[in-house]
Amino acid sequence: MKRFILAFLILAMMGFASTLPLSGRAETVRRDEAVVEFPDTVKLVNVLLKGRYRVVHDEARMAEGFPCLYVYGFKDGQANDLVVSFHCQHQERQTANKFTVTLSNRKSPYDLPEVQELQFAGSADGHGVPK
Repeated sequence: MKRFILAFLILAMMGFASTLPLSGRAETVRRDEAVVEFPDTVKLVNVLLKGRYRVVHDEARMAEGFPCLYVYGFKDGQANDLVVSFHCQHQERQTANKFTVTLSNRKSPYDLPEVQELQFAGSADGHGVPK
C-alpha cells in the first residue's frame, strides 16, 4: 500500500511539473510613461490640453479590459489628476527615438490640432486615438 501511495505521489508531481512553463520566465507586460508639454492648445478625444502632462500606456490594464492610455495633469511639479483615458488603436511603426505626438492638420486657422497618435521612445508601437 505504501508503494502505491508513493507511486501515486510521484506521478502526481510529474503531472504538475509538466504544466509549468518551460522557459522559466514570466511574460513581461509593458508600461510606458512619458511627460509631454503642449505649448499650444490641442484636442485629445474630447478634452483640450495645454501645458504639461504625464502620458501612460498600461498593457496590464488593457488585458483586464480597462482603457490602456491615461493622461494625467501636473500641479506643483507632480502628476496628479486623471484628465482622460481611452482604449488606443495599435499601429506598427518604426522604433521612435523620442516620445512622439502626431497632430492632425488644421483645416482653418480657427481649428485646433487634434492628437491622432502617440508613440513612446524606444517603442515600435503607435497608439492611435479613437475617432
